[in-house]
Amino acid sequence: MASPVLETYCCMFPRSENWTDIHPPDGRESYDRSTLMAYNIFSIISSSLSIGGAVYQWLPKKLASHIRTEREIKSVLRQNYIIIWLTVADFAATIGVLIRSSFWLNGQMNTTLNNLTNTHNGSYDHNFCIITSAWIQYFYISTYFWTFIFALDTYYLTLNRRSYQRLYHMLNWGITALLCAISLAVLYAPDLKECQCWNRLIPYYICSILPLLFTLIANPILYSKTSKSVQVHIYGGGSFTDRERKVIHSLKVRFRAFMIAFTVCWIPTIASVLAVPFVYNMEVKPVAFMAILCLTSILNPLQGFLNSLLYRGVGLCPSGHLRESEFDQPVTTNGSDSLTRLLDSSDST
Repeated sequence: MASPVLETYCCMFPRSENWTDIHPPDGRESYDRSTLMAYNIFSIISSSLSIGGAVYQWLPKKLASHIRTEREIKSVLRQNYIIIWLTVADFAATIGVLIRSSFWLNGQMNTTLNNLTNTHNGSYDHNFCIITSAWIQYFYISTYFWTFIFALDTYYLTLNRRSYQRLYHMLNWGITALLCAISLAVLYAPDLKECQCWNRLIPYYICSILPLLFTLIANPILYSKTSKSVQVHIYGGGSFTDRERKVIHSLKVRFRAFMIAFTVCWIPTIASVLAVPFVYNMEVKPVAFMAILCLTSILNPLQGFLNSLLYRGVGLCPSGHLRESEFDQPVTTNGSDSLTRLLDSSDST
């Protein structure tokens, strides 16, 4: 549902007579009405699950009994801080998905086929589509970066390095805004009244998909380095009991689950972008392409729900309070020990 291909739908709601360049020639823009209806129904169900998951993630959680000192609490809160902002971005994106799909299912999407033959009816649909698509794109790209930041900060934790919360916010929201502005400007410049040309979708797709590819590549590397760092610390302690083996195994399983969930949710988006040139050249049937988009309508919004299950035990909300500025200080206990306690606390929730 966050696929940049969906911006093509906005070009089906034209505001002038010069919009036809965006569409493949020879009537290839025909879409199956029942498939579009299923697409929106899937999106509403999946986004509703994720909204519920976000609320669940925000519910208070008990602090594990063995997490007592302020230093240990700080290590756990440090992770929780990032998870909360990941959840906020997920929640905002899925709200956009829910609103857009609800409006389209209620009748706005039904005007698609009519607007293809009447170029003067689509002003409202065009504006609504641009605003909601930009909103969804912005916050989902932000979730890519927050997912990366979680992996990066976890690695920093094992190295006993400080957390850069303010820098995380500036880079996340700033880079996301820049990418969205560039992609929309490329597609609509010199104004938002119409899509300028089919070929302009390619740089738009690149700007939208690069953050996703970056996270898919960078996170496994960071998780691997984090696991090795913890393993080296445990080996250096001189003992390797069943508990240490369990910690290493739990760490690898948890990181693997993070990556599997993220990959499953977003691989259909990459597939939909890669399929666009083949659909344009009629090498892929529209039915197959719509099947891929239906997968995105299910799996993209489902990210928030899966995150609520996978990250729920990682960040904790103890009754004590720490100032945000304290996150910028390094954890003075060994970072690998802090991560070990984090895993233990997550297993006990």
